[in-house]
Amino acid sequence: MSFAAAVKEIEELHVAFARFMGPGDEAVFARFEAAFAPGFSMVGPSGARLDRAGVLAMLRSRQGAFGPAFQIDIRDAVPLAEAPGFVAVGYDEIQANRPGPLRRRASAVFARDPAGPNGLRWLFVHETWIA
Repeated sequence: MSFAAAVKEIEELHVAFARFMGPGDEAVFARFEAAFAPGFSMVGPSGARLDRAGVLAMLRSRQGAFGPAFQIDIRDAVPLAEAPGFVAVGYDEIQANRPGPLRRRASAVFARDPAGPNGLRWLFVHETWIA
């Protein structure tokens, strides 16, 4: 596994998020299910902890919520740690054309999994709001 593969996965998954939460493209929901490992969890920017089922339910509730102009841009990806079979990456997420806070700083941990998109699966994400 490599940092480059993880960054590619981050970028591709966020394109899918924008398609789902923007125009509401149902076809990309399976991408989320494939990306998140069975034990996936995240801490959102509000501090709430969600397991995989909770994240999928939250995404489902936001289908089409932000309209077709919604966009997400990933910037400033940096390697945080790498070990055999695992990689951790930090990145900034900038959202456009939606109400509310628009910037998040995230750390994500991935495991190598040939069945996952880009050969890996998301294990954990921690996000915080940034100015």
